[in-house]
Amino acid sequence: MYSGGYVSGTIRDMDSTISTREFFSEKVFTVSEYIDFLNNVLAATPVLVTGEVGAKMSLYPRFGYFSLLDSDQQALLDCFAWRNSIDGLGTQLEEGMQVKVFGYPSIYKPKGTFNFHVQRIELIGEGGLKKQFELLKQKLKDEGLFDAKNKQEIIDLPTRIGLITSARARGAKKDFLTNLISRRLKVEFYDVRVEGDQAISDICNAIKWFNEHTPHPDVLVVTRGGGSWESLQAFNSEQMARAIFASKIPIVVGVGHEDDETIADFVCDFRASTPTDAAKVLSKSWGNMPYILDQYSLSFGANITLLLQSLKQQLTVYAQTWENNMVVRIEKIKVKISNYESVLKLSDPFTRVRQGYALLRGASGSLVTSVSHMHPQDNISIQVSDGTIESSVTRVVKEVLQK
Repeated sequence: MYSGGYVSGTIRDMDSTISTREFFSEKVFTVSEYIDFLNNVLAATPVLVTGEVGAKMSLYPRFGYFSLLDSDQQALLDCFAWRNSIDGLGTQLEEGMQVKVFGYPSIYKPKGTFNFHVQRIELIGEGGLKKQFELLKQKLKDEGLFDAKNKQEIIDLPTRIGLITSARARGAKKDFLTNLISRRLKVEFYDVRVEGDQAISDICNAIKWFNEHTPHPDVLVVTRGGGSWESLQAFNSEQMARAIFASKIPIVVGVGHEDDETIADFVCDFRASTPTDAAKVLSKSWGNMPYILDQYSLSFGANITLLLQSLKQQLTVYAQTWENNMVVRIEKIKVKISNYESVLKLSDPFTRVRQGYALLRGASGSLVTSVSHMHPQDNISIQVSDGTIESSVTRVVKEVLQK
C-alpha cells in the first residue's frame, strides 16, 4: 500500500501519461538511494510477529540484537531493538521465551543485511502475560504510580465527561450511557480501539487530546467490556499506565468484569468494576441531589443562626471593651485637667495679690513692669487684696533686683 502511495506522489510532478512501470524502468538508483527507498516502503508496513527467542543474542547498554525462531526452528528472523523497548518487557529477555514483537522490517545500509526493527516486545500465553503483569505492577508500584497521595479527586456533580471507548464495542458504550442518571451530563465521545496493538496508541492519544483541548471535561472514563488476558493487554501496558498517571484530568477506568484486574485499574484515580459501575459512580452525586439540597438548606439555616449569635457576642464584647476604654480615657483626661488647673492657679496674679503682693497700674490701666514706664507726677493705682489705692509718683529710682 505504501509503495503505491509513494509512486503516485512521485509521478504527480511528471507527465501523467508515464506509467509506474515505465518510471521505475527508467529510474536509476544508487545503492544507497535504493536501500533508502526500500526502508521507506518497509517502515510503512509495521506488523506483529510471534516466535521463540533464540540463542543468538547480544544485548548492549543502548540497544540489542536477538533472533526469533519458529517452533519447528525452520525459520529465523534477526531482530534489532533499542534498550527501552527491550526493558519494556519487564523481565530479562531469555532464550526459549515465547514472545510477540511489533515493528517493521529494515535493511542495515552499511552491510546490506536484513533485520526486523522491534518497537515493542510482549510475552505470549497466559502464564507469560501474568508474569509480565506482575513484574510491571511491582515496577510501577515502586515508582509511586499507585500511591493514594497521587490520586486526583473525582468531583461531585460532574457536568462534562470525556468517554474513551470503541464505537464498535457497543456493549460497553451502551451500558455506560444508559446508566447515567442525570441528563444534565454532557458526554464527549472519543472513538478508539480497545484491543490489539493499535489500542495502546489510540487510548494514549485520546487522553492527550482531552488534556490539550479546552474546555476540559470534569473527568475522563476509559472503558471496555471483559475479555481474556490477551484481549486486555493494552490496559496492562506501561505506556498507557504512564499516560493515565500524567493526565491532569481525573480518570475513571471501568474495564472488563468485576474480577478483571489491569495495570490501568491501579494507576487510575478511581477504579470502577465495570462500564455500568463507572456510570453509577459518576451519577451518584446527582442521584443524591434532593438529599444534598435538604442538607444544604438545614446547614445554611444553622450556619446563619450561629453567625448571628457570633456577631451578637462580638458586638457585646466590642461594646464592653469600648466602654472600658472610654472610662480609662475620661479618667486620664480628668487627671490632666486637674493638673492644668493647679498650674493655672499658681500662675494667677490675683492669687499672688491675696498672698500679700500688689498690682501697680499706670494711668492707662496697664500693669507697670518697669520703672522706665513711670515718671514723677504720673498717676498710679495700687491694687491689693481688698481694694485699690490711688496715688502719684514722687520719685523714680532705678534698681536692679538681685536673684
